[in-house]
Amino acid sequence: MYKSIRIIYDSGIEERIEALLKARDVKKYIKVPNIHGVWGEKLKHMNTHVWPGTDSVIMVIVDNSIANNLSEDLKMLKENLRADDINAPFIAIFSPIDEIIENSLF
Repeated sequence: MYKSIRIIYDSGIEERIEALLKARDVKKYIKVPNIHGVWGEKLKHMNTHVWPGTDSVIMVIVDNSIANNLSEDLKMLKENLRADDINAPFIAIFSPIDEIIENSLF
C-alpha cells in the first residue's frame, strides 16, 4: 500500500524538509517552489514588501512504512520549531492511494 504526501511549507525551512526526505531515502518527489500562501490573517507569504516570503510544496508517493516514518519526523520537526521559537508554518497531508500508473524512465 502507498500514500501520497503533500507538504506545504514556509520556504525558510526547505533545507529541513528536504533533509527529512533524504534521511528516509526518498529519491522521487515533485517540488513546486515560490508559491504564495495565506496562513492566517497575520501571516501571509505574498512575496511583497508588505507580506514578504514565499512557500513551497513537495509531493511524494511512498509506501506506508516510509509514510509512517515521515509522519513521525514531521511531528518532531513541529516540536523542534516550537522549541526553537521559529515561526515557519507547514502542513502535511497524507492520503491513501488506490492505484498507481507510472511511466518512469528510471
